[in-house]
Amino acid sequence: MVAIAAAIFGHLSPATALAQVLDPLAGSPAYITASPNDPNTLGLATPGGRFALTLAQGCEGLGPGSDVLIYPDLLMAPWLAMTTPDGDPAQGYCLAHVSGLMSNTPCATNDQGVCDASLDSAPGGDQ
Repeated sequence: MVAIAAAIFGHLSPATALAQVLDPLAGSPAYITASPNDPNTLGLATPGGRFALTLAQGCEGLGPGSDVLIYPDLLMAPWLAMTTPDGDPAQGYCLAHVSGLMSNTPCATNDQGVCDASLDSAPGGDQ
């Protein structure tokens, strides 16, 4: 399971990786997609690829098309915490289970190199 966490966070930009070393609470941009393989599973699009994702506790407001920040915790793999990019305290954090790599296709990124769901060519599902 550490391999899943390493794959998710192993393709971060050097600036993001350094920020997380300096501040382990710094989130990494990603977004949620629909899964082309299973209607009961979602996808998590990251710079390192797209992963099967099941939302758990506290994730009621998140779904396909949601931009999120994900937080690494190698001790908790394959679980990770996520929140909305603005860190809205009303939304809070939620827990999600990552069950494996679905595709090596990276997330769609904006001009700043940040994952952005609005730029995904297949907004309802994975590329």
